[in-house]
Amino acid sequence: MASTRAIRPSWMFTVGLAGCLAIAVCWVSANVHSRFVHHDDAVRQQQAIWERAPFPWDGHIVELPEFRGRVLMPALMLATRGAAGGSLGGWFLIWRVLTAFAMFVVVLRSTPGPWPWAALGGALFSYILILSFNHDAEQPTDFPDVAFAIGFCALTIARRFGWLVLLTVVAATNRESAAFAGVLWACVHGWPNRWRELAKGFVLCAIAYAVVLVLRHEFAVPGEVSRLQTLAVLQIPMLVREFVATPSPSGWPILLAASLAPVSWLLWRQRRDRTGAEHRLVAAGVIVVGVGLIFGLIDELRVLLPGLAILHYAALQSGRRLTMMFGPAAN
Repeated sequence: MASTRAIRPSWMFTVGLAGCLAIAVCWVSANVHSRFVHHDDAVRQQQAIWERAPFPWDGHIVELPEFRGRVLMPALMLATRGAAGGSLGGWFLIWRVLTAFAMFVVVLRSTPGPWPWAALGGALFSYILILSFNHDAEQPTDFPDVAFAIGFCALTIARRFGWLVLLTVVAATNRESAAFAGVLWACVHGWPNRWRELAKGFVLCAIAYAVVLVLRHEFAVPGEVSRLQTLAVLQIPMLVREFVATPSPSGWPILLAASLAPVSWLLWRQRRDRTGAEHRLVAAGVIVVGVGLIFGLIDELRVLLPGLAILHYAALQSGRRLTMMFGPAAN
């Protein structure tokens, strides 16, 4: 019989691999040409959020009301610069690495099973993250977005509603995707007719979005009108036509298909082995991906990261059934 210790990799393994993967994905992100060129704009946009100033982009001013509530990273950057000095651009890069590291620690520690399975999980997340770097500017919300989504999954499966509420409030300072915590709870524990649990999921969505709206109002440019979400789904036909007119191996439909292929294959192979909760987790992931397609620009694959993270988490849960195959954890 496998030892309890084989359930997950050791902390030494987790810290070492998380550090390597964080450096790798941050290096790729920072050196994609369009992101390298727009690095200064990305940094100034974080400062603009905190200062309620317009967003600079390529020498022009753009207005993105949905971004105004994303105060977590600007707060961290400005606080550390105030405490330790240095440039805001330098702290932007440092916090990118730190949040990537924290994200991979969450992924590796949340993946059940022996160390090869956890390592596969880290590699899969690196893969989808790198494909999501097709947007012109680095968005420092992305790595925390994945970490929070994985945390939502783990707390939902463990039925820790109180902790889930707390994490959701914190996640709402990063991005409006915090509302997906309620979708997870409703799908996993409320479906099909557990009304009390469905109500808890709805309340969680409402709490998250209320925090988001308050922050958007507080950090809006004076005179700027706040709004809920843009119906980006209306732009999909135009984006499809543009891809058909100028097809490319790096076009968003190709990258999207490549992002979905590994996790789709894993989920299909595991379809007879999943528990009921894992099946509902997959359903929640599909719903979240669908919501991302409605409100997020599909050619920016980063908007689908919460849904893809949930689907990957669900697929990696089969690792608990592989302990006997791989043996003890790494030290």
